[in-house]
Amino acid sequence: MARVIDVVHRRARQVPGLQLRVGVSVGDVTEDNGDVFGDPVVVATRLCGAATPDQVLSTDLVRELAGGRGGFDWERVGSLFLKGIDVPVAASAAR
Repeated sequence: MARVIDVVHRRARQVPGLQLRVGVSVGDVTEDNGDVFGDPVVVATRLCGAATPDQVLSTDLVRELAGGRGGFDWERVGSLFLKGIDVPVAASAAR
């Protein structure tokens, strides 16, 4: 994840007008011919859509699992109501 954050910030500075947004979730998925399906995929996609330019949004579970590893700071964003998700998703932004 630290690499993703680094790439997002580095690429955004290198390419004028490029706006990267990343959503990260965790959980069980199903794989079929190289494609993945499942709730974590949907949540990550919706978090990506909710992110601001050059932001990495994750579920709070990802933040908890990362703990102090990676050396990034976390900012709790709060509960987000995401399209297609029945319950609010507790989210954090990684920096």
